[in-house]
Amino acid sequence: MSDATLNSGTGNFCIILDIGTQSIRIGYGGEDLPKCIVPNCIGISNGDVENNEFNYGNIVFPLKPWEKRDYIEVINPFTYNLREKTIEMNEEYLVRLLQDISVPQKYTNIPFSFSSTHNYIFEPFEDKISGHSLFLPIHSISNQGHIGKLAEIAFEKLEVSSLFLSRRPVLSCFSCGRTSGIVVDIGASSSNVSCVQDGHCIQNSIQEYSIAGDFLDNEIYKKVHNKVDIIPEFGVVIDSGSKDGNKVPIPLFNVDESYLNWGVMHIVRNLKHSCLSFYNNSETQNTVFTLPDGNIIDTSSIRNTIPNLLFKTNNNNAQSYPGLIQMIINSISEVSNSIKDISSIASSIVLAGGTTLINGFDSKLYQNIVDQKNQINNQVCAL
Repeated sequence: MSDATLNSGTGNFCIILDIGTQSIRIGYGGEDLPKCIVPNCIGISNGDVENNEFNYGNIVFPLKPWEKRDYIEVINPFTYNLREKTIEMNEEYLVRLLQDISVPQKYTNIPFSFSSTHNYIFEPFEDKISGHSLFLPIHSISNQGHIGKLAEIAFEKLEVSSLFLSRRPVLSCFSCGRTSGIVVDIGASSSNVSCVQDGHCIQNSIQEYSIAGDFLDNEIYKKVHNKVDIIPEFGVVIDSGSKDGNKVPIPLFNVDESYLNWGVMHIVRNLKHSCLSFYNNSETQNTVFTLPDGNIIDTSSIRNTIPNLLFKTNNNNAQSYPGLIQMIINSISEVSNSIKDISSIASSIVLAGGTTLINGFDSKLYQNIVDQKNQINNQVCAL
């Protein structure tokens, strides 16, 4: 995308606000990296104690996985509805989150810690969103009602001067210098395959299923939890007094269950990105993972099996997941029924979404496509 497109017309570049179900990224058009990446969740009082630090009406943002918070419930204002395949918003909390994202005092006293291994940037965004031009990527399945609500929030609540919208698959192609291609986007809540032609996302090509990053996280948790309790980074452990030197966690009675689960799943995501791989060569892969409490777990039994679930059919969920390769085939098939020449679309596969960053994903995808079709001329471009 050209700098002219991202220029607000006043000498300042647009602010780009990328709202995902897992994280929010904000930065300036024309720059390579976002200025700020924070979890897309907030904390509110759970009402168990009337005079706790945060009364009703106040929010805790950004939430930091290493900080212990008592009586705080975690709310996700931007979630994926599996059954309806739609994005659901809690407008009140989403607006307050976006308004707070540029408040510097919210980001003070950030220690170097276990959390630094995850892809968050807890830095304040230096500009207020109000008065600026805003570029907002939208999900490929977003309907007009969802788009209209985002526009309403942008103008009436955030008070932007102008708003630009574009669907994510189109932006993924543009970021690789292409206007057409097959976009494979695997984020936290969903896996999405879409065909883009000349800067237009072809709606009937969209294939979307919930087998994605969160699904892998849950599978990892089930496997690991059978062997050891996962203590969040803010957890406290003490020596058990036994000869083997084992440590035991102190119960966190005042921590809300949602906050505790959020902290645990943060550790699971770190494990996923640190140890999972599509390569089978164990000699070159990290097979152990150290938990915040010092326990060391062997990940060799899940290192390859868990990520490969993306490529396998799954009939146990409501959607009957066909596997990633079949999603691509189905997407191309839908396009070929209405467009005679799809050579520009099929010439490239573009990868997007954090789950595609698992080690060896691009090679695994390419090999599976080759296995389906011996003659292939697709170039895989990882974002």
